[in-house]
Amino acid sequence: MIHFPQFHTTPFDEITRKEVFKLDDGERLRFVRDLLYPYNRFLDVQDAVSEWHKPVGDAGPAEIGDLGLLLGESGNGKSFMLKSFYQKAITPPKGDRMRFPVIYIEVLPGWKAGGFARALLAATGKSNGTKRQNVDQLAASAVERLLEYETVFIIIDDAHFLFHQKRYYDENYSLLKQIADAQFANVLLAGLPHLEEVVKAEYQLARRTGFLEPLPKFDAATEARHYQAFLVGVDQRLPFAKESGLGNPATVERLFLGSGGSVGLTMSVIKRAARTAITAKAACIMDHHIAAAVKHVLLFDQEAFHGEDD
Repeated sequence: MIHFPQFHTTPFDEITRKEVFKLDDGERLRFVRDLLYPYNRFLDVQDAVSEWHKPVGDAGPAEIGDLGLLLGESGNGKSFMLKSFYQKAITPPKGDRMRFPVIYIEVLPGWKAGGFARALLAATGKSNGTKRQNVDQLAASAVERLLEYETVFIIIDDAHFLFHQKRYYDENYSLLKQIADAQFANVLLAGLPHLEEVVKAEYQLARRTGFLEPLPKFDAATEARHYQAFLVGVDQRLPFAKESGLGNPATVERLFLGSGGSVGLTMSVIKRAARTAITAKAACIMDHHIAAAVKHVLLFDQEAFHGEDD
């Protein structure tokens, strides 16, 4: 079951800060867990995905038959961005007919085509009755169901895992090609940068690729101000009695050194520091909370973020 957070995106003002600070720790921790700051690059990439999906706007028809790539290192916010996009894109059914025009799946390491197909089926509301089907039957059922429920946009997150193991490469490629060949939907593959080379190496996929968007880290040499603005935006959404000064130059430098400009690592540090501050009943995140969180991330979390994906 994929978790879709009820993202907390609204900044607090002086009045709402006082109100949120009075909430119990559990509620404030939920604000931290689901915090999402839609910074400029996040919005630019989300807008690009939206325009590729529906070139003439929400009221117009969806583009179909193309393959797209959203690429970025682990922890750069691809999954949060796509989940946020998905939640905005889904629409309530009209009348009695159930439709799934936009679906989102997350690929897991070691998936065979059977797991890939079952995820597509589950995303369109079918979670049982497939145990006795072989891989070919599952793949056919998935394509038929996507057509039946009028799916026109398929988001495949962590898509590099489809091609991660050679023994499952061919069957996962086969199902992806079946969907591409049917040309009833745009398919967005999100994953690590090397996914581009995988797709380029497969002519049948490469020739259909009509969208490529990177989501890079913040660059220290050229984007220091943007990174600082990002931290200020996050600070404005933290559930404390006052802002934590995340935009102060010394804090910006410390967070950048701890994260290398990665949005995911930065948020990992901030959320860990925020949880510690809430537990300690502090009015805001203090320097020692950040120092401890950076130390933890450097020891533990970076290995995870330098693994396969966010």
